[in-house]
Amino acid sequence: MSLPNRIYSLDIARGIAALSIVFWHWRHYYYNDQGELIDNYSIYFMPFYTYIPTLYKHMGILSLYFFFTLSGFVFFWLYAEKIANRRCTFKQFTIARFARLYPLHLLTLILVGILQSIYWGQSQSYFVFLYNDLYHFMLQLLMINSWGLAEGHSFNGPFWTVSLEIMFYLFFFTISFFRLSRLLPTLIIFGIIFLIRQYGGRLINVIHAHAFMAGFECFMLGGVTYFCTELYLSNRFRSTFIDIGVMSLICVLWLSLLCEPIGHYMGSHYDLFARTFMPLTIFALVIGECVSSVSPKPFHWIGEITYSVYLLHFPLQIIYSFYFREVGASIEIYKSPWVMASFFIILIPMSWLTYQYFESPMRTWLRQRLTRE
Repeated sequence: MSLPNRIYSLDIARGIAALSIVFWHWRHYYYNDQGELIDNYSIYFMPFYTYIPTLYKHMGILSLYFFFTLSGFVFFWLYAEKIANRRCTFKQFTIARFARLYPLHLLTLILVGILQSIYWGQSQSYFVFLYNDLYHFMLQLLMINSWGLAEGHSFNGPFWTVSLEIMFYLFFFTISFFRLSRLLPTLIIFGIIFLIRQYGGRLINVIHAHAFMAGFECFMLGGVTYFCTELYLSNRFRSTFIDIGVMSLICVLWLSLLCEPIGHYMGSHYDLFARTFMPLTIFALVIGECVSSVSPKPFHWIGEITYSVYLLHFPLQIIYSFYFREVGASIEIYKSPWVMASFFIILIPMSWLTYQYFESPMRTWLRQRLTRE
């Protein structure tokens, strides 16, 4: 057995992870004019905290780990062999990435720039992210705002992870081009990054590279996960017992995580979870789809809105801030489950419409246009 052409469960998981980021970023409403959380901020009073506390405590960090790991898995799966065999050139690879990422990034960058300008005009301050000048606009425009050149997060702040991924894409293409994107070289690269993060912590903090190294390690771990999954699926010793065991273990771990029994342990062990929990989750999702007779395809739209959700939720937060300030509501309004529910009711359809009528058409148009040239 080999991997199918598309794994819908991975798409769906990615979309759910993007939606979970909204809970983590709900704290944006509790930032002061200096871009810092107010003193009396507490997650214990956030909407739905009583029912799913993990969404506020851990899912923001874990979702990022999952994104980077899944990204590595997908790129090693779909591109590594093609690049190594010269069936995908650097130009083709770049066009595919540019067409996929840039149109919505440019749209939301301009939108946030306008909204932040209005916000400044009304309050002489910015919403959450403070570095909204021409210099940082150019960094975001060039998608290099996370390359060590910025003073801090700016404009559409969540885009920093995408900027990091672009660096990973360039490194990935390089190692694939030189045929180093195989299990052993990938393991060695992952091992080097692992050792740097484990024992070079002081250096990493000095050069402000922690986020880069953490994301890069997860990306390469995603590649290792892909090779291990391929080996397992093609191995004659593969068994239904192992399939069910891994899938059951992951279900139990996720339920335990969401219901908080292991939440107290997690706080200081994010790296451990990233290095075990995320690869096992991806492995279980792939195995589950390969052996199941029930296809998750009807829900694939959740995966399609991932990028739109991720880039649109911050400008929508600014719009909400405008509205509630206009009607004279206090900061307490953001503790209301109904306010958060309305946010999702707007965000999800808006993201779907954006994907259908802007993101997807623009990607197709750009690929065709740039390929012709």
